[in-house]
Amino acid sequence: MAKKLYSIFSKEHTVLRNAEKFRNDADFSAQSLEQEYDKLVEAYRDLLKHTEKLTNIGDINQMKLLLAEREAKKQQKTLEETAVLRENVERIIHHDLKNPLHAIISLPTFLIPKLQGNDSAVKQLQLIRQSGERMNKLINRSLEMYKMEVKTYELEPVKLELISVIKNVIDSLEGINRKNISVNILLNNQALTETDEFFIFGEDLLCFSLLSNLLKNALEASSHNDIITIALSSHAIKNIKQIAIHNQGAVPKEIHDTFFEKYSTQGKKDGTGLGTYSARLNTETLGGEIQFTSSDELGTTVTVSLPAP
Repeated sequence: MAKKLYSIFSKEHTVLRNAEKFRNDADFSAQSLEQEYDKLVEAYRDLLKHTEKLTNIGDINQMKLLLAEREAKKQQKTLEETAVLRENVERIIHHDLKNPLHAIISLPTFLIPKLQGNDSAVKQLQLIRQSGERMNKLINRSLEMYKMEVKTYELEPVKLELISVIKNVIDSLEGINRKNISVNILLNNQALTETDEFFIFGEDLLCFSLLSNLLKNALEASSHNDIITIALSSHAIKNIKQIAIHNQGAVPKEIHDTFFEKYSTQGKKDGTGLGTYSARLNTETLGGEIQFTSSDELGTTVTVSLPAP
């Protein structure tokens, strides 16, 4: 910058040096003085031109900054209006979903007493009712999902036994029997027993949603007769509990860098790209971390680390 300014005003510098020279030299003619005077006038005019040019550049930059500031304020206002609109639309959708959902929840309650003795039918109706009740809770929580995105969600964690949550998720998944998928649960590298427990610090519905999304993804990526492994482990030093879900399918390399981002999907006919995004959002809201590894040789493992109670 200094060199550029020096080059702009080089003529003025030359005139000043000559003026200093003549001042110290007593033997100079009036003609020489007149010539230097003319040069000084010309240099002054050039100086005015350069000053005007620099002023114009400053005005242009100031105008650009002003326009950028106005555009930023406009975009901020648009974002705020969009957020309000989104919240209102979601409330309307929730209302429209809840009306038929209440019928789904209440019908099993009416039919179960009439089907006593038919254990299979009663079990299916109980599952329908449980799924309906869970869906009702999920609808109520979807507005709170928005709060998670904008970091205003108020977490109310409790000591939560996670193995029972995992079993409920497995029971609710469609396609496990159809694809003959086996789900193995390990606790500290050992096969799970009936009395085993695994506690974390979190919220029931958030954990159910988190595990449901991850197990659904694992199921969709699995072939017939594959095995899905859920490995639970405790890390006392870090005071965390880890849940590692492994399936034999591989995540396409094209979405490795965006795997947990919104709308990231590849090769799924009905994929929305929200499952892993929601899982990341739930994990971070619970105060945990989520990561994955994937290759054609080793399959895919998604590891969730959550606070220990």
